[in-house]
Amino acid sequence: CLGMPAALVIGTAQSACLGMQDVKSPLYVLLAAAIINFCGDVLLVPNANPWLGGAAGAAWATVFSQYGALVMFWRWMTTRPKGDMQKNNGLKLNWNKIGDIFGGKKR
Repeated sequence: CLGMPAALVIGTAQSACLGMQDVKSPLYVLLAAAIINFCGDVLLVPNANPWLGGAAGAAWATVFSQYGALVMFWRWMTTRPKGDMQKNNGLKLNWNKIGDIFGGKKR
């Protein structure tokens, strides 16, 4: 429940990166989040406290890793140079065909 806002933003940012044909950035961010989650599991799960140990510790580690990924995605998306987001890879849109598809011309 506490990690859902972060999970929503992470999924959206990952989709945005993939839409910009940036495959490596989400991989690095999610790898770092997995490492944070693993370290949190190692530290919190063996704890004897019922609020921080066992399954609750694993849940807290996941929440921390999700917000860590949120911060990493936020920094990546807000500090990228404009040229990186608008790469021209030879993809050209045919606006006439798009207009036809969405009702511009009747057949």
